Amino acid sequence: MLLTGRWIPAGLTGLWVIGLAVVLGLPDSIGGTSTHLAFLATVIAVAMVSTLAAALIEIRAPPHPPALNHPETGASRQLRA
Repeated sequence: MLLTGRWIPAGLTGLWVIGLAVVLGLPDSIGGTSTHLAFLATVIAVAMVSTLAAALIEIRAPPHPPALNHPETGASRQLRA
């Protein structure tokens, strides 16, 4: 997700992973222990850093060129003119 430079999917994926980390600690019998909280803190930190990095990439990315086959831009517009 990070390399796409889109912060919303990266953030949603981070939330999904945090939820999984909470739920998957229960079958291991570590739910609520200091070990589980340490794992959760690590997962939360990575999710936040990757979302922030994706947001920075999206902000700094140049605008995308117009699609050539779109009816209002590109080659098809030049042919109609």
